[in-house]
Amino acid sequence: MFNTGNTGHISGSYPLFLGEDLGFADSINQPYPILEKLYDEQMGFIWNHTEVDLTQDRQDMLSLPKEVTDLMVETILWQTLADSVASRAIGSTILKYVSNPGLQDLYNAIILFETIHSKTYLHIIRQTFVDPNGALKRGYQSLEAIKRSTLLMDTFNNLLNAKDDLPTKELRKLIMFCVVALFLLENINFMASFAVTFAIAETGVYQGIASNVKLIARDEMLHGRSGGELLRILAKEWPETFEEVRPMFKSMLDSVVSDEHAWADHLFSTGRQVIGLNAKLLKDYVDYMAIPVASILGVNFSGPKENPLPYMDSWLDSSKTQAAAQEIQLTNYLLNSIKSSSEEEIDSVLRKYAC
Repeated sequence: MFNTGNTGHISGSYPLFLGEDLGFADSINQPYPILEKLYDEQMGFIWNHTEVDLTQDRQDMLSLPKEVTDLMVETILWQTLADSVASRAIGSTILKYVSNPGLQDLYNAIILFETIHSKTYLHIIRQTFVDPNGALKRGYQSLEAIKRSTLLMDTFNNLLNAKDDLPTKELRKLIMFCVVALFLLENINFMASFAVTFAIAETGVYQGIASNVKLIARDEMLHGRSGGELLRILAKEWPETFEEVRPMFKSMLDSVVSDEHAWADHLFSTGRQVIGLNAKLLKDYVDYMAIPVASILGVNFSGPKENPLPYMDSWLDSSKTQAAAQEIQLTNYLLNSIKSSSEEEIDSVLRKYAC
């Protein structure tokens, strides 16, 4: 629980993973200040899962056509599943290998917010769904929803079930695959799901649900940037491992894109529809969002050069919507901070496509 012999405060060396067991939660001798910045930014976003009124959304659920309500129900159920897995996966698997105090803090913050997200979705289900328990049963039985999450669950299960005597080289690979799986989840799977919620909200309904999801999307964009920073650092700390497994990054990316395409077909089957979005547009958006992810992973991927869903700009770009004073203050702080070129590159690549 507390390593009295930790030497990080002397050497200034706190590798992200597989270093010395941690002693003090040392934020004084942090070799990667970006981790502290990301933690501070995340905690500045703190919010409560019950703060948005869902009264009208309950009425929308009762009065809107089935093809629209089913689209929202399917989307919310998968989001609930994915956030439940994300918070549990980090806490029960990868966190025990962390040897950097800043990363430990950041992961704990991400776990907290993923928990807020899952509680928010469950609050939405409880307050607006006609049969909340029936909806959960439907989620457990949805083979399409489970398949959409297979890569994430399998990747973390591989690390969870790793043998104690597994060679360090192989353990590094499993850890890196988990970091990549989360990176893909936050920058592709979640963004595609948000696109459906916001498309429905663009028609003037489910405004409470959309307001909640907008807060969640803001958090997930930060988590996506965090994943990009971790990969940048790991490429420096474990260069040989990073290059050895890079071909697998491409396979993982292609798998996620393929699963999202299949989900889009499922989502818009059996008559489900919403104005401004269909299966083809959603697939194009998935491909569009995969481009910056591929760039950061160092693999090739072709997709649309222009955002096929321009309405996403107003939902994801906080500069186009009214922000809380706390957010404005934080944004100004970040804009006035001096960043390294590598941090700027990751921010610019991800923000360009998200907003």
